Formats: sequence, structure tokens, C-alpha cells
Amino acid sequence: MKKIALAATTAMLVLSVGAFAGCSPSTEASDDAAEQPAAETQAAEEEESDADETASTEVAAEVGTPLPADHEGRLESMDAAQCSACHGATDETGTPATPDAKANPEDHYVDDSYATGEINDAHQDCGACHAES
Repeated sequence: MKKIALAATTAMLVLSVGAFAGCSPSTEASDDAAEQPAAETQAAEEEESDADETASTEVAAEVGTPLPADHEGRLESMDAAQCSACHGATDETGTPATPDAKANPEDHYVDDSYATGEINDAHQDCGACHAES
């Protein structure tokens, strides 16, 4: 089930990049392009490129890091509080509870702050974004 969700998310990413590519300026010269100074044309192309990169980054950010192989089966049997037992911040700098564990990102916490020590509602289901490898 999680592999299907990951495949669907990947397909959406590919399609969104393709949609932005379809909106990019044509290589054919148009009357408008001929009248625009080169600097304005280049600035417009750079803005579109930045928008493409931002959109790709936002989609990629929605898909979490896959869990390592030794975590197999944990998504079904554990909730966010149990994951936080190892990956949760123990202080305001985000130091994880287990020294070798990867810390939960700060945006996973209430008010986007490690200081709260509470996982926000959007991140209560770890399996919604993180897939088993």
C-alpha cells in the first residue's frame, strides 16, 4: 500500500514538472519576443525557472525520507509518540532522544518549534509521508 502511495506521489511530481515545462517560453520567435529587450526576456525566463524549482521542492518536501530496512513493520505498529521516543527532540536545538537517530524536522512540531516538544497534528501519521524501504 505504501509503495503505491510512493509511486503515485512520484508520478505526480513527474507530471507537475512536465506541466511547468509546457508553460515555459517557446524557442520560436514571436512578435512579442522580438519587441522585448533581451534583459527582460532573460529575467522572465529566470522567474519561470525559479517557480519550477520551488514547485518541485514543495512536492519533494511532502515526501519524507524512506525508513531504513531495520525499521520494517514499524509504521503499522507504532504511532508518532513511539517514533519520537528515538527521533524526538530532547531540547530546543532538536537533539534526538537516541544519539544515532535522525531527528524529526522542526516543522513536525507544534508552532514549528522544537521547544514545544509536541508533534503537530499534520505529522501524527508517520506512514503518510515516510515509506518503508
